[in-house]
Amino acid sequence: RCSRDWSSDVCSSDLTSVYVTPEQPLDLSITPAQVITALSAVTMNVSASPVSAPMYYAWTQVSGPNVTLTGTNTAVASFVAPSVPNATELVFQVSVSRVPFADAATTDIFSTDTVVTVTP
Repeated sequence: RCSRDWSSDVCSSDLTSVYVTPEQPLDLSITPAQVITALSAVTMNVSASPVSAPMYYAWTQVSGPNVTLTGTNTAVASFVAPSVPNATELVFQVSVSRVPFADAATTDIFSTDTVVTVTP
């Protein structure tokens, strides 16, 4: 049954109240800075709280000699440290979201960095 408001094209039975509860910001915890010997396997972890399912991850290398990252869309990323002539820093960033990155607003994405120092 519809109560018609003749001053508009809205039927009162079509109106619905929607309440949106804002999400809490994510608190990210990442592997602390590491010092690694060249050609060693390196693993980096991130955890987010509060945990909600699903979570979306994106690891990227920010600086340093290029390495091949594996697990770039998971909570755990890894690589093999490059051969270096002297101590060299590699910086990595992980972004975490509760929604797919393609659908996320910038306020839905939380990021943090970690540093890996590679020694000869």
